[in-house]
Amino acid sequence: MGYLDLYRAFEEEGVEKAIEGWKLFADMPEVWIACHYDSEVILPIREFIARKGVDDRVKQEDIAVFKKALEVKADPYYFEEGEEYPLSHWWFYLDRISERTYPAELLPEYLSEIYLKVLHES
Repeated sequence: MGYLDLYRAFEEEGVEKAIEGWKLFADMPEVWIACHYDSEVILPIREFIARKGVDDRVKQEDIAVFKKALEVKADPYYFEEGEEYPLSHWWFYLDRISERTYPAELLPEYLSEIYLKVLHES
């Protein structure tokens, strides 16, 4: 199932289902963060939430995923042909976060504080 198929499914189900899905996956990031096959299904859920403008409702889950990316080597997300996302959509660039090469200024404040602390300690 490609990103567009997933997006259509969430359009039908609604943003609440997408938030439930992101919360579920954020509870176990160690299971999928290092496997691009899984992240290809999971990360578009976060994109859907961002497009709907409800980022504030998922901050705790974002923090859990973000911290796990700093602990393990995350696989890069493999974009489908024609699929592009700005670097500010950090959830698609967990590999750069785990390598500590992601630009801190593109992160939301609640994540940049964590990231800058880790960079400073390194």
